Amino acid sequence: ELMTLNPGVWFKRNQAVYFDNATSVRDYRVQLRGSRSVILFGVYLVTLIGVGLVVYNNSASSSEMEVVEAQRKLKEFYDVVIGLLAGLVSLIAPALTATTVVVERQRRSFDLIFSAPVTPKYFLVGKMISSFRYTWMLLVLDLPVTAACVVLGGASWSDVLISYLMLSING
Repeated sequence: ELMTLNPGVWFKRNQAVYFDNATSVRDYRVQLRGSRSVILFGVYLVTLIGVGLVVYNNSASSSEMEVVEAQRKLKEFYDVVIGLLAGLVSLIAPALTATTVVVERQRRSFDLIFSAPVTPKYFLVGKMISSFRYTWMLLVLDLPVTAACVVLGGASWSDVLISYLMLSING
């Protein structure tokens, strides 16, 4: 079938799958509807801020230290924060994607979905895009904590951007 299509038609179909995907818009709106997302965001931020405060308090506990030692402890603080973010993203992103597909199966709406002119690729890519958007919302919520790492001197903005890029690829 791909060989019989001209490049313009193939390009428009793939553009619709990735940029005009109604499944991703619908799932993203459903994910943000209700109090579940607010509670998840709240628990996520409280966990991140709580762990960040404990780690920072442990690293800044001694009253007198060398500059090199202080810099090393701030770098460790940043590493712990990014490690925690990686762990949370690694847990939340697959759970979101799997949940969206399982919910469709539990509702028995696959027949309704696939009776429309929707390909399985369109459907699955839409589910993945909506989960990716949600993961990026979680990463954006982390910016104040990672910005504190930059302000305190434990990391640079380039470190944060590289870490966020790697976390989003992981998600």
